[in-house]
Amino acid sequence: MGDVSVAVPDARGRNRLMRFDRPDIIECAAYIEVTRKVGFTAVDAESIKAAMADEPFGIGEDVLLTRLYSPINTVPGFWVSDLRIGRRSDSLTGDNIVIGVRELARFAVADIQVVTK
Repeated sequence: MGDVSVAVPDARGRNRLMRFDRPDIIECAAYIEVTRKVGFTAVDAESIKAAMADEPFGIGEDVLLTRLYSPINTVPGFWVSDLRIGRRSDSLTGDNIVIGVRELARFAVADIQVVTK
């Protein structure tokens, strides 16, 4: 659509004006309830948050609840008993987050709550 424009030189050195849009960032939040496995003394909640926040999403890519289990499960010592997600301003549910074609989903560590049961 062209809200942003940049002059880019072509093969002959002439500047060509390139117009493009940047995606709107959709801030997402999560509630993760975990149960510690036998033999582990503690659950590393900060590593769980970091793993989930590091998960990349493409422009227009929906946030699938089941996809989030993969980064969460890279941290050892627990199993997930409840996972709810949503846009930061909405209530958290067990549903996927629908992302528009000009939007980009992102989880910030501060928006992820990990509770050990």
